[in-house]
Amino acid sequence: NVLLETDPFFSTQVMLNIIQQIERQEEDLSLSLKLDVSLNDAVQQEMQTTYYRELAYNIEHAIHHMAIIKMAVLIYFLNIKVEENFGVAYSTIRYREKVLEK
Repeated sequence: NVLLETDPFFSTQVMLNIIQQIERQEEDLSLSLKLDVSLNDAVQQEMQTTYYRELAYNIEHAIHHMAIIKMAVLIYFLNIKVEENFGVAYSTIRYREKVLEK
């Protein structure tokens, strides 16, 4: 949807709607995830997963993208300050904090 890329107000409304839907979901759900892992539709797979597991994956994948953004900002936009933990997994942040405590 081009509006997601070009209209900040529209994008914000879509994100708020997604947040509301996630917050309303009170229990985990079993899901069947269909994967197409080939260039020519020759290899299609189906796997069982859960709603919460997919949300967790999305969080980790978003952090991965944030890390890529951080690298670009640190190299090409030296005037922009980036928080140290931006693009760092929560488990890594906790690990670093434990190591520094010792």
